[in-house]
Parts: sequence; structure tokens; C-alpha cells
Amino acid sequence: MLPKFLIALASFAFAGKACAALTVLPPQPITHTLTVNPIIVSNTSGQVATFFGTDTQRLEIEGFVDTIMSQAGIDVEWLSPQFLTNNNALYDSNASGIPLQFFSQLTSDTIESTVPSVVNMWFVHTVPGQSHPPSSQVRGHALVDAEGVAMSINANTQSTFGVLGREAIAAVVSHELAHNLGLQHVTITNNLLEANIMGHQLNASQISTIFTDAPGFDGFDLLVEIPAIPEPGSALLLLCVTGVVLARRRR
Repeated sequence: MLPKFLIALASFAFAGKACAALTVLPPQPITHTLTVNPIIVSNTSGQVATFFGTDTQRLEIEGFVDTIMSQAGIDVEWLSPQFLTNNNALYDSNASGIPLQFFSQLTSDTIESTVPSVVNMWFVHTVPGQSHPPSSQVRGHALVDAEGVAMSINANTQSTFGVLGREAIAAVVSHELAHNLGLQHVTITNNLLEANIMGHQLNASQISTIFTDAPGFDGFDLLVEIPAIPEPGSALLLLCVTGVVLARRRR
């Protein structure tokens, strides 16, 4: 299935000035999960696209993504990274002219998830239609209302800016996932969907859009609802009712 839209470049640049920490609205109760399959691409020269760094750095970035997406009651789960080797076309997709919606055609079926509710996120040297991000920048490209993200991270983002660099990476990742879930760019101050990602917030209207299930397969269908857990009082009542029914049957 071809996606409905392509979205323009989204990037985060430090521009030599201090950046504020994540500023988000209060989290909502977690009701849904969104699963991401990270695919790290390398070329025939052995150059490997930048991912999230060490295990500790990766966990921190994933935690920041959860903080941002919890505003919509969404928990983002990550599959183990997959490695796509010797693929020059996807490693430098700008030079090869490969649009994001055709990435799957150049990816092994054993690497790309074919589960409809999983987002495939390719980590490449350059995203479609853009150059490699300069020093301390992070760039992303995503399909709107459909799965598929390409990420390009400058290798010195974390080494130069530490935790602020990891927050920047998490902001771009969350921005692109929000596109997958159906959100478009906005010009609202401090909002996650600003094109240059200067904010991290999601408003009520955007959250409503995320949870609107349009006909056919759309971004909403990428979410998996978490089964409700009965409250202790409700569970106790259920056990009591069950016990009464069993007692009556024994009579």
C-alpha cells in the first residue's frame, strides 16, 4: 500500500546557542503502544549510519521519546536494531533519488517488519531530498498517516551536546512518529509539529487527530490498544459474583 503523503524535512539544529530541556504537557494515562523497528543502514565501504549511541544513551533517548509521546497516552516500544549492509542507495538516499515510500523495496524482508502495526525507521546518512545534516543537526523524513521514517543524525550531536543532543534526537524521532500517526506541520509556538522542532508539546486537537480512525489503513491503525486492567475493587466483586454462581450450582 502506498502512503497518502510525503512530508518535508524536519530538523533540529543547535545553532551555537543553549537549548531548553524537554518542555511537555502532563502525561495522559497510557492506553496504546506504538512499536518501532529500527534499521541501521551501511554502504559498501563499511560506513554505518549513526544510531542512538551506547546502550545507556539509547535508553535515555528512548525514555525522552516516551516522555514526549506520553502526552497522547502512547508508549513507544523498540524492537532490536536490524542492520542493512552494503546498501548504497538507502545509505545516501538523497544522491540515489529514492523516495521514502520505496525504501521497503530495497530492504530485505527479514529486516523490514511486515507487521502492519510496526513502524520501520531507517537510520541513513542522508534522508530523501536532503543533504547530510551539518554539525550537531538531526534530520528526519516521514510518511503522513502511514508507517515509514528515515532518520539522519550527525555523529557529533551527542559528543558535543550530551543530554541536550539526546533530547534533540528524541524530539525529531517523536516529530516523525507523529507524522506517521497523521499529524501535519503547524505554526504553533512550543509545539512538537513545528517544522524546525523548537517545541515538544502536543495539544488536544492533535491528540484527537491521532485517535481518529479513518476508513482504510491509516496512522491510527499503527497503535495497539493496551487491554484495560480491572481495578482491585472490580476484580474482587467479579470473584465474589463468580463464587456465588458456583455455590448456587453446587446446590
